[in-house]
Amino acid sequence: NCYMQNSTTAYALRNCVDFLVAPEGIINEPGYNYAAILASVMVEPEMKPKRLAKKAVTSLKELFFNDEFKKNINEWAIFAIHLKEYYLLIGLVNDLSDTLLSAMAKNKTLKGQIEDIRADFFPFDWGVSTYMVDVNNCIRKLNRGLNVPELDEIQARYQSFEKKIVVKKFIGNNLYTPMPQIDYPDNFVPGGITIYFPATKNDIIAHVFHTFISEEATSRSSFFSNTNWLRFICQFLS
Repeated sequence: NCYMQNSTTAYALRNCVDFLVAPEGIINEPGYNYAAILASVMVEPEMKPKRLAKKAVTSLKELFFNDEFKKNINEWAIFAIHLKEYYLLIGLVNDLSDTLLSAMAKNKTLKGQIEDIRADFFPFDWGVSTYMVDVNNCIRKLNRGLNVPELDEIQARYQSFEKKIVVKKFIGNNLYTPMPQIDYPDNFVPGGITIYFPATKNDIIAHVFHTFISEEATSRSSFFSNTNWLRFICQFLS
């Protein structure tokens, strides 16, 4: 489904499946290359899950023969992720949250700096809202724009984590161009995970927040229960 390669969904599924193939942003017509995927399974019925996950991503390139869909496909970012290492993300996110909260407490101007940096993040849920951003872009841009030395180590750890979990990726050439009214001149290549990071209070969708995110949520995501990311978000938006 669209937007499914995010920290909350993947963390919730980490003990249910080994691999998750999903887009960070949209996936529209023509969708996955099911003909190629099923043909591979028929040829190799005992295909291992990792190989099947890779095939689901690599077969996307075969869809380019149809000019009708080239524009859509070039705006996709599809990843096959190994979920068994996903627990490592919790420590990273907690350390990132604690580092930013501590830095904001010491430097009252830092919040404004983070607001300026956040304004340049590409919203991977741009067809619906603007509160999901790529974690790789987030950490690297914050590290580049803030004078917070601890972010160097967090960025290095995240890059190591990314190498462990990303099995295969497909990133379209026009990923950052579907919103011409906003310029994204220096976004880094997405890393395969998005995270909840609204830029302003106006970007919060009330029913989503109260159902899945807040401490009183009726169906709260385990990702928010096990991290302090929401504490940072609330401080950032206060």
